[in-house]
Amino acid sequence: MRVFEFIIYLILTILDTMISINYFFFRNIAFSTLVVLHIVFVCILFILSKKVFKDSKALPFYIALFLPGIGMIFITTINIMLESYAKKNGLIKEYEKYVHYKNELENIKKININKELNLLSMYDKLKYSPSSEKKEAIIELIDNDMEIKVYILRTALLDEDPEVVHYAASTLNLFEQEYERNLFILKQKYIQSNEVNTLVEIIELYDSYINSGLLDDESLKIYLKEYLNLLEDNIDRFNDNYEILLKMIDINIKLSKFDDCFYLIKRLFENFSPKFETYFYLMKIYYNLKNYKMVSNIAKKIRELEIKIPEKYEGIINYWL
Repeated sequence: MRVFEFIIYLILTILDTMISINYFFFRNIAFSTLVVLHIVFVCILFILSKKVFKDSKALPFYIALFLPGIGMIFITTINIMLESYAKKNGLIKEYEKYVHYKNELENIKKININKELNLLSMYDKLKYSPSSEKKEAIIELIDNDMEIKVYILRTALLDEDPEVVHYAASTLNLFEQEYERNLFILKQKYIQSNEVNTLVEIIELYDSYINSGLLDDESLKIYLKEYLNLLEDNIDRFNDNYEILLKMIDINIKLSKFDDCFYLIKRLFENFSPKFETYFYLMKIYYNLKNYKMVSNIAKKIRELEIKIPEKYEGIINYWL
């Protein structure tokens, strides 16, 4: 627990205890005064915990509220014990690394200024323009990034105008149908031709569909399994291709099939010289398993082996050292 936080908790607890003692033992204050002051102290403690100190442990503040004096002592004692246990077991440090690592992963993609401007422009149109312009914006949506398209259209689904919602829903449905149609065509083509180039097209289309944002959780899981089966059935055709194995690891991570992930990582180590991506995916596996100590150990291993680290990943690796 930070020193300042401890002092605030202690002061509020002492004040609340003092007014409770004054009322119950000495009758120096009125009941209404006790109630008002007690509620004020508990509210201050609650606001500080949730807003200022970002306390997410959900301490039972209702106990403090309904038990003047004793309740505040209970809450403060519990908070100190939780903080002490977390610090002793390294949980605080590991949690901070978890949060930082998660944020870093979200920021490793390079920013495309034109894409961001297009997104903001479309978002503003959907939020502030008349219904006719909103519908026109949906119809003329021509951005090449499917993830951007889906995000914009899902925003339009929340519009107050039923017609705008209908346009957005219809367009999303068309995108899904287009993916389904193209997958079907490519699969039929591959059955007839058995060409590697067609197989590569199917893989790229699965990649795009899975990352488009169109699929709900249940459908996404189905397509991930389909995609994984496709890669597993055809891995021999790619002669244990490095990129294909990485794709398989990524899918297995999303499906929480970590034993398969470790098996594939082993294949990478056996068949290829040490590469950054191999170690980084191993970090991702342990990260998803919430084994942050191993994530840190692998980051140190990368430094020890002097493997070339892509610039956009430098911040992540440095943090875990």
